[in-house]
Amino acid sequence: MASRPYQNYSEAELLDLRRSLENYVKGYEREMNNYIKQNGPGSWGFEGYSDIEAKKNNVSNQVSEINREFTTRRSERASAPSAPAGWYADPQGQARLRWWDGTTWTQSTSP
Repeated sequence: MASRPYQNYSEAELLDLRRSLENYVKGYEREMNNYIKQNGPGSWGFEGYSDIEAKKNNVSNQVSEINREFTTRRSERASAPSAPAGWYADPQGQARLRWWDGTTWTQSTSP
């Protein structure tokens, strides 16, 4: 089973995090363009540029992981039969019971 580093985040938290990370990516892209402007064409292979590019790629990979989490959740919702709202065994294993509101798991748990 693939690792899901963002599975315990709420959808609102994921959206906020993705938005912030996308802003970082744009910032790194601006830094990369400025580096080339300051150091001339062909300077993209130098250490300073490579450092910026590595940071951008790292953050881009995090955005991809968040997008995969959204896709996984949509798939799970589409394939899961709809159960009535109620307390059920916690699928995340963090508590004995977790509240299902009829469409999604909530943050409410019971020991």
